[in-house]
Amino acid sequence: MAALGRVLPLLVRQPVSVVKRSISTSPRSLGGVYFEKDFFPGPYPKTEEERLKAAKKYGMQPEDYKPWENHDKWGSGDYPEIQPIGEDLKSEYEVWDDKSTKTNFNEPVEIIQAPTGFKLMTNSKEMRVVFFGMIGTFVLLHYFCNNFFARHDEALPKQFPFTYEGHGTYWHKSNIKRNIHYTFEPAEPAEGSE
Repeated sequence: MAALGRVLPLLVRQPVSVVKRSISTSPRSLGGVYFEKDFFPGPYPKTEEERLKAAKKYGMQPEDYKPWENHDKWGSGDYPEIQPIGEDLKSEYEVWDDKSTKTNFNEPVEIIQAPTGFKLMTNSKEMRVVFFGMIGTFVLLHYFCNNFFARHDEALPKQFPFTYEGHGTYWHKSNIKRNIHYTFEPAEPAEGSE
């Protein structure tokens, strides 16, 4: 309350435009909020000194830092080239700052990072081997089952409702005979029964 009592007379004595401007743009009123320009990458490093400075900026070892080669296409500047690693390939038992995405504070991410949550981005050789192994196994089983195992065909001839006799008379109604595959007569008793 005492602070409010000291600040209120100062605000009342100032014109409204000065009060608005000082509240909206003073560093204290921003409260740690940064602008987008603060997060943009710097220019592409052309000298070794600029490269070392950019590596330090991103918290990387100088031998690990490598900027994007196609920096004009992506507008990446001095941002490091980082290979994407899915969260399923990162250790569950490590202590992460953000457990949902398995990342640490200030850790550089790939340039096309999308905040979509859990990523199953498996770019590892092992996952490709498993995928093509499963597909290959399915194809081989399908091939061998269809070509080398005996299948039982139908025991009786196929039953058609009509028989078309003669050659070229498919549409001529006089040559169509009806096939009857059933009867309403009682079955004949088997010999020796009764």
